[in-house]
Amino acid sequence: MTTLLIQDTSVLLNLYASQRAAEIVHATGMVGVICREVVSETLFIRDYETGARTSVDFSSLLATNAFREDQLEGEAELADQIMFAARTGSDADAAVLSMAKHRNAHLACDDRLTRRLFMEFGEESRMWSTPRLVHDWARASRIPEAEIRTLLDRVTKCCRYHPPRRDHLFAWWNGILPG
Repeated sequence: MTTLLIQDTSVLLNLYASQRAAEIVHATGMVGVICREVVSETLFIRDYETGARTSVDFSSLLATNAFREDQLEGEAELADQIMFAARTGSDADAAVLSMAKHRNAHLACDDRLTRRLFMEFGEESRMWSTPRLVHDWARASRIPEAEIRTLLDRVTKCCRYHPPRRDHLFAWWNGILPG
């Protein structure tokens, strides 16, 4: 049976900006799930060179065997999405939580509230973040530090993402990026 890795909006955009999304997800041994509700929130990132807004197109990710698009199915998933939406204020976060819960999937999420809600029903070992995905891929694939630096710089510039101080890989991330 295939293990699923469902991404929230932040992680999906960060992976997309990295230009190595398929490699990173493939290294986990899971299949990345792009939830339709998340797609509706992922309109643009910043261009790496100019900083101008540029629209996102996930067709290249979906063409790989590392990702597939999916949507909520069944009454239980839809009911939990409504419940989670009331708690998160976000249809996309609610959808990924419901999918992760009902499909016993892993969740890649950078949002603090969504992570806390996941821990109400999921195990910590099934919780991923942008730093954990990149770190584990870089170690497993023996990626040179210069390539990792470029990737982290892309994510930072294109998505304005910085890991929170409480993330256990905060020092690793900031130790690689130039000051």
